[in-house]
Amino acid sequence: MLLHVYYRHIGAFTGRMRARTDINHQAQTPEQRKRNAKFAKEQTAKRGKPASEIKKKQNFKSPISPFWLGEFISSVAAEGYGLGGSLKIAGFILGFVVFGGLIFELLSRIFFR
Repeated sequence: MLLHVYYRHIGAFTGRMRARTDINHQAQTPEQRKRNAKFAKEQTAKRGKPASEIKKKQNFKSPISPFWLGEFISSVAAEGYGLGGSLKIAGFILGFVVFGGLIFELLSRIFFR
């Protein structure tokens, strides 16, 4: 669905408005509309209330089970790394983040110019 958005052209001093047709907007899906309505309802319920009265959200639940984190740490500790093991874990994590980011950036530049 192509919507017309009006804007003032920077170089035009005539005061005319032009229809901008280079913006593609898609209509909301029913799921998005439902979630947006729920969010708006929550926000209007919060409006005007002090922070102490606003219901807090539940704590964040990690996407990785504590069991698997424990297994990873215990497997590294079983190798006998000691303090160096925790440094090695930090090195693995840092390397994963850096090189994973580089690979992702490279792929995105190749396929999504």
